[in-house]
Order: sequence, then structure tokens, then C-alpha cells
Amino acid sequence: QNLATAGQRAVTIQFSGDYNLTKQLMLRLYFDRRVNTPFISTSFPTANTNAGFALRFQLR
Repeated sequence: QNLATAGQRAVTIQFSGDYNLTKQLMLRLYFDRRVNTPFISTSFPTANTNAGFALRFQLR
């Protein structure tokens, strides 16, 4: 019988999108999700989520 003694499964989902609101104003949306699931029961699974937006204004 084979049993895992160490290690983890890591899953990452990332995406972002850019949208020009005007010629000078740009909107960026982003999402990042990371999930780590250990193979042994003495460690806890963790999940981190990072999401948000950014506005960029360019002077011309």
C-alpha cells in the first residue's frame, strides 16, 4: 500500500482584463486564487484570494 508522507497539491487560477474607458483612462480588473491541499492530515489546507481593480490615467 502506497501512502503519501509529504507533499501537497497546488491549484492556481489567475486572470485579468483591461478596458479603455477613454483615450486617457484605462481600467484593469484582476483575480488570483491559490489553493494548497496537503497530502498528509497534520497540515491544514490554505486558500488565498486576491482581487481588485486599478485605474490608470495617462497625461498626453
